Amino acid sequence: VGDRAAVMTSPSGVDWTVEVVPPSVTNSIFLGVGGDSNLLVAVGDHGSLMISPNNFTSVPVTITNGTNIIFTNQLVSTIGILWHAIEPRPVTEDLQGVAAGHGLYVVTGDLGEVLFSPNGTNWTLRYTPTGKYLSSVTAWPGGFVATGDDGAIVTSPNGTNWFAQGAGLTTNWLYRVRYLGGKLIAVGQNGAIFTSTNATNWVSQTSGTTRWLHDVVKIDDTWFAIGKQGTLLSSTNTTGWTSRDTITLKSMYAAATDSRRLITVGLEGCILRSRVMPGTNSVDFLSYARFTSTNAPTLVQNLFLLGGEPDQRINLLGNTNVATTNWASRATIEFINGASTLFYLESIPTNGAPGWEFYRSKVLP
Repeated sequence: VGDRAAVMTSPSGVDWTVEVVPPSVTNSIFLGVGGDSNLLVAVGDHGSLMISPNNFTSVPVTITNGTNIIFTNQLVSTIGILWHAIEPRPVTEDLQGVAAGHGLYVVTGDLGEVLFSPNGTNWTLRYTPTGKYLSSVTAWPGGFVATGDDGAIVTSPNGTNWFAQGAGLTTNWLYRVRYLGGKLIAVGQNGAIFTSTNATNWVSQTSGTTRWLHDVVKIDDTWFAIGKQGTLLSSTNTTGWTSRDTITLKSMYAAATDSRRLITVGLEGCILRSRVMPGTNSVDFLSYARFTSTNAPTLVQNLFLLGGEPDQRINLLGNTNVATTNWASRATIEFINGASTLFYLESIPTNGAPGWEFYRSKVLP
């Protein structure tokens, strides 16, 4: 979610669709989104708040099987696609943090305000011990933790009663807090990184940067922090951080993962994705043809239709004798479209082309 009431969804992280929002929030700047598999909550400036429940709707589908055409209906989820504005707005101050846990949806924002709801429809306002802007909130086994401007940290065991923590810890804005890998981690202004195991005692970590850090995620055994001007840091223990190169200098404001890929979003609609963990599924050879083109009679051409996973990289191998280990690398291929299929055309001189071959693929990191 973002500026100008922007809401975008993707089933794969590759192809993105712009969704329509309710008329009452079309001028909103959405600052945060979160929730669970039952309900998504998006919040923004001037108290704008909308929800998207996991409802199902029937969609007509056409299935072609040879010469047979079958018309049927299929149930699809509308979560993230159909949105409902909460009116009247519970507050008029800006809202940004969103979390789900312990049977509640919790939202934080300006003036230390907290809203909580058991269903996303009925919201209750609470004030925390700070009047600072709370830009982030996360659920953890001990309840909820919210962070914000001027080093603000507040905690709650139930979403109702809130307590100040970390007095004098820092004056840096703690822009985002997450519960990852069994510990709380907050990142923010001037490269600030703080970790805690109990939400009460916080330890400052050295990030190696003075740039703003806006979000942090964990993939396998590695934490990744993203931020201003394309900043990307990684750590295997949250104490030692290494700067990584990215392909942009645009500031990245939020990050997410499907447990294998890092996806970040930021300034000017920039979306980056990187596969951190290799795909575990083998690649399918969906179709194959060998032919001699009339435009290139001196070449034999092999045409492969391959199916894999988004952003999966493979090495295409060939061998004339399947019983040997002498498999030659023919090409390095990456699946970059949302359908996770691709055509690969290989050309071989006619006088050097074998009569037949075996092919297989090797998944690459």
